[in-house]
Amino acid sequence: MEKESINQVPPPFLVSYSITTKCNLMCKHCYSESVDQAAPDELSTEEAFRLMDDLSKWEISLLVIDGGEPLCREDMLDVVKYASSKGLRTTLGSNGTLIDEAMQASSQSLYRLTELMLKPMTHLGV
Repeated sequence: MEKESINQVPPPFLVSYSITTKCNLMCKHCYSESVDQAAPDELSTEEAFRLMDDLSKWEISLLVIDGGEPLCREDMLDVVKYASSKGLRTTLGSNGTLIDEAMQASSQSLYRLTELMLKPMTHLGV
């Protein structure tokens, strides 16, 4: 029996990419095993771009980028912009606490943030 290549395997509807283990909060309810530092084996920006290339070729329907807190990564908007340029419908799983006016201004041309995330908020369960 021959091994199937990735091109022969139908794509999943959704791929969840935990881009970092770093988080600015330590919520009691969180399923993630997040810490206050990024893991040494996290993908670099270029490696994340190659992952976006592969997911695009596989024609997945939805990419969810989470973590940890994805906005702890300085290259987060670059990764989202690249994923979008490859035709990937991309969403972020974020606690929203790192979204400030500068983040709002730079992100609005890349993707839509929900009204909840654009307002100052208190994250419960810290």
